[in-house]
Amino acid sequence: GGFDRVQGANMFEKRRDVMARLDHWREVLLHEPRGYPCANADFLVPPTLDEADAAFVIAEQAKVYPLMSGHNTICVATALVECGLLPEDRRERFVLEAPSGPVPVEADVAEDGRCRSITFQGPPSFVAVRDALVDLGDGARALGLAADKVRVDIAYGGMWYVIADAADLGLALVPEEGARIRAAGELVKKASQRDYPVEHPRFDYPGPDILAFRGPPLSRGADARNAVVMSNGYSGMLDRSPCGSGTCAIMALLHARGELDLGERFVHESVVGSRFTGELVAATAEGVEPRETATSRPRDCTKTGRRPKSASISDATIQMDHNAVVLFTIDRLARSPRTTVR
Repeated sequence: GGFDRVQGANMFEKRRDVMARLDHWREVLLHEPRGYPCANADFLVPPTLDEADAAFVIAEQAKVYPLMSGHNTICVATALVECGLLPEDRRERFVLEAPSGPVPVEADVAEDGRCRSITFQGPPSFVAVRDALVDLGDGARALGLAADKVRVDIAYGGMWYVIADAADLGLALVPEEGARIRAAGELVKKASQRDYPVEHPRFDYPGPDILAFRGPPLSRGADARNAVVMSNGYSGMLDRSPCGSGTCAIMALLHARGELDLGERFVHESVVGSRFTGELVAATAEGVEPRETATSRPRDCTKTGRRPKSASISDATIQMDHNAVVLFTIDRLARSPRTTVR
């Protein structure tokens, strides 16, 4: 399944082609009445690397197309395994191809065919801006924040993250503060885009394009807590997951600060308490190489809720507990979209 007419010699070029010619599919899937503000879409396309078993382009609200996303990787991997879209001998270890490059995946598959967990290796992650001060102006007073200036770091882990300590603005990372967190996150992100624009050294991918507030853990066994604020074009929205690419970026920042060693386990919890477990497995000239594991609990595998017996299905949707993510695959592009999203 997936887009079979996307042009490009590699996945970054295919991402660019989807953005330019096929963005209406993102709008159909993510906007009302089919979508909702926090939904993402993952489009399966033919891979360009010999070692890749499948490839995908990630599409989010506000026409954001990340180079790589952790929870979208988890969703795509789970769907491929549970919907029977991989050969039997490639269900537990396989390679996805994202616009950032290859993503090795390991799936812990139960006897009933469902995934207990997904482990993936993220892209080389690194810090671009350290300890920068941004002025939030009158917006900080309007939101009742504790300060009108805040220190930020900007790091890449698949997307460009503005990273700030929630306590510096008087925010608590709890669901009850969700409205203030998302509004403050948009404010800090816009100020950071204005004052500290960044570019990826290998890809035409400017930033920052997303934000993570950090704080201490609130549950036993976690090392840190975060709240990731994404844009949808008119307001901020919160990621229910600890955010895979965000965890990659934050681990890179902690390593740069000397607070996280290679091979050291890092348990990251979200604003609602869901967890990803990560570690940095290597350091290269391009950055540190992160690896993450998340328990995946799919709610729906197909439009009927039944697992297909054949790999020839033409469309499928999947939702994850970590974040509502749609996987939409089609065998052929038609003039009008044929969707099964509810």
